[in-house]
Amino acid sequence: MTNGRPVTAANPGDIKRFEIFSNVGEGSVDVSSGVAEFSYYESILSNNYTANAVIMDTGFKGSSRELNEMISEAGVIDALPMRGGERCLIEVEDAQGNVLNFNPGEIYINRVRDNSVDSQKELFQLDFFSKDAVSNHLTRVVRRYEGKINLHVEDILRNVLETSMPLNIDETIGTGHNADYNFIGNDRKPFYTCTWLAQKSVPPLTNTGGGDGEGTNSAPPEGEGNKTAGYLFYQTHDEFCFKSIDLLFDQTPVKKYIYHDVEKIPEGYDDNIMQVTVDSDVDIHNNLSLGMYHNRSIFFDFWAMNYIVREYNVDWQESGINPAGPKFVGLIVDEKLRESPSRLMSHVLDVGTHPDKVGDEQLDYWKQDPYKPNYDAANRMVQGVMRYNELFTVKIDITIPGDFSLRAGQLVECDFPKLSQTTEEEETRGIYMICSVCHRCTPRDTFTSLTLVRDSFDKKTGLNRRIS
Repeated sequence: MTNGRPVTAANPGDIKRFEIFSNVGEGSVDVSSGVAEFSYYESILSNNYTANAVIMDTGFKGSSRELNEMISEAGVIDALPMRGGERCLIEVEDAQGNVLNFNPGEIYINRVRDNSVDSQKELFQLDFFSKDAVSNHLTRVVRRYEGKINLHVEDILRNVLETSMPLNIDETIGTGHNADYNFIGNDRKPFYTCTWLAQKSVPPLTNTGGGDGEGTNSAPPEGEGNKTAGYLFYQTHDEFCFKSIDLLFDQTPVKKYIYHDVEKIPEGYDDNIMQVTVDSDVDIHNNLSLGMYHNRSIFFDFWAMNYIVREYNVDWQESGINPAGPKFVGLIVDEKLRESPSRLMSHVLDVGTHPDKVGDEQLDYWKQDPYKPNYDAANRMVQGVMRYNELFTVKIDITIPGDFSLRAGQLVECDFPKLSQTTEEEETRGIYMICSVCHRCTPRDTFTSLTLVRDSFDKKTGLNRRIS
């Protein structure tokens, strides 16, 4: 909490260390004095974090006399040299003391670009990516995996990608008639495989009762009840995350922000919102194209020479999910838009593939249920398609004073009394998930830009008073 003290974007951060290590020797150069701007990015839609820096070379000092002589003659880019792939040590602090730090070997230069030179200075930009993004291109998922999906993800990240980062992985339940999902890696990259598995994952939250939606299509789909498929796989500064969308919305908000005309921060809030933009709202045409309200899938079983038709309606899903607010977006549209499927899909069931038994035991097991698929796509895939689309129904962009403690996937609460003369404030205020975050630091100021998303309107919990 800031206890009512004024905090503005003019409060500068501190670029404490910014050292680049050469790939052709043991030399390094500290360029922290020339960093004009440093920006760090992470997102729930990105498998790895990235960063960017604008560097002004007015004469840096290297770690040796020989390197300093080369820098004075050719500049730091050619002297080090910087060609991409260099290890870096970066430590950046915001005005509140939160630190973004990267040790050598945790972040690499991706490329050097936009180099311009005049008689007095050299200006260039550096793009960075994480060590694990490098490892992702150098490793492959090869072997067969048997068991629960969350254990597959942990195995791939630890033993294939060989990451040393902490893992934040939500448990998954079965996607078929048991708790297992078997597959073969087929030489796919680790990031691709984990994202592919996220689409097939179901959280342990379950509603096995009937649907209680408000529309006419209130009967639940056939199968195991209204479980909500849909996970996200992404990397933050602190950890790798394999998280259920529903469990993410079940978190406690980490910060509370307010958008108003007074610089002083009111009691009960963590900071002021400097700027807000409603980037997108409900797009009925797009949502109908994606089948967000009602879709139908045909699943072909070539072993039985049969097919299954599965319809899925947002009324059925609403009773089994954990939306951010009380006005779930799927149920505020005209009921007629939910009566008939707006998207038709077809799939092939993987019946008989990747059995978890061998020999005679496999044959006996197969005889008990010869038409059992390895992945229960008929009851899971249609739910996942709908849930991913719902997540981004409401999207806003806000800018706040630099706060390097914020991470993608966290929840924040926003209040907009400055918009109270319109009806927009009541619909926009409430709890949001951080979809993407950009921390920007210069010698003059620090900013944090957040893209916030949610699947519903109006406020759910949190602030008990409004500031006008």
